[in-house]
Amino acid sequence: MNNFSRKDLQNLESAAIPIVKKAGKYALDNWNDIHTKTLKNERDVVTNIDIEIELSLRDSLHKLLPGAGFIVEEGKSDVKPHLNWSIDPIDGTKNFVNLYPLFSVQVALIFKGRPILGIIYNPVSSQLFVASSENRAKLNGDLITLSPRLNINSAIVDVDFGGNDAIINWKLEILNRLAKTVYRVRMTGGFGSVYVLTGAFDATIYLDPQKEEKYIVDNAPRIILLQEAGYYTEFLEEQNRKFFLAANPILAKKLGSIILS
Repeated sequence: MNNFSRKDLQNLESAAIPIVKKAGKYALDNWNDIHTKTLKNERDVVTNIDIEIELSLRDSLHKLLPGAGFIVEEGKSDVKPHLNWSIDPIDGTKNFVNLYPLFSVQVALIFKGRPILGIIYNPVSSQLFVASSENRAKLNGDLITLSPRLNINSAIVDVDFGGNDAIINWKLEILNRLAKTVYRVRMTGGFGSVYVLTGAFDATIYLDPQKEEKYIVDNAPRIILLQEAGYYTEFLEEQNRKFFLAANPILAKKLGSIILS
């Protein structure tokens, strides 16, 4: 699997949790005290709070595993060959700056390109999602069980759609097929992915193409959490375009057939 035993990963969970929770508290405490908002590009924004949290997390996590590299959202990544932390200091920055209470701190440990530990903390709801390889997924310390809901006609599906881009027509075709079949389609920009674990959604689908580092910091912690709760997580291909699907394995098969029809 990797160079870490189950016990090693449990110990890392315990050591990293207070670090991530401290970062989340800082985000919440400074929610109304944002000093700078800078456009990273035409669509994304970064604040001083993002940068401060990222630097703090980087320093604390380095002390836990001095040999690990970093894949980060805001600063400069320092990628090592095998072991790296990914950090998204505030997932949902646009929500954060507009006082929409859907944002979280996300951290993952990645071994040879595969997440082996993930922590997501929503400081607004005080929900702490934690998972590591072979240690199951937990919400505030309680084990998360696989959702038994399998009826596609009553399924609520979260879709990371992105915006108007070169593949907009392809994405609209898939959205049209989903909307005609499932109970509801929601679009949370990917934020809702982890809430498959609470039953708020029955599946999550990413149609929005992202650069590799952006994809990793956004999704590595979500993927290990979903996998450790027993959910199917896989990249599929339609019209030579990849998309990501996560759901109960039986429901995932039904959704995949709709998208690939």
